[in-house]
Amino acid sequence: MSIHAFPDFDSMMRAEQAAQTEAEAQIQDWQRNLKPGDYFLKEHPCGISIWGEVLPVDDDDEERLPGYILVNAFSAVLKDGEVGEMHVSTITRKVSGVEFIAAKGRGWT
Repeated sequence: MSIHAFPDFDSMMRAEQAAQTEAEAQIQDWQRNLKPGDYFLKEHPCGISIWGEVLPVDDDDEERLPGYILVNAFSAVLKDGEVGEMHVSTITRKVSGVEFIAAKGRGWT
């Protein structure tokens, strides 16, 4: 993680837009095609394995930025899971339900 300081709001927004454009360019077809009910693994750079399930989005939910999906994510640190948004370009691979349940049995390692 890095921290950036900006001289003004417009500079911050330009940097955010550039980061979004870069992230969108990294999305692979299989990541773009993840759908509710799919399971995945995200190997975080700090060494934590994050296992998750893609959740359905209600029509009433606020609009998400392109490339973001709603997930329930689990790890050895958050064994009970946490619902939130994740950019699909950060997901390492899609996994089967069998792999997901096995990871749960191992304490999300």
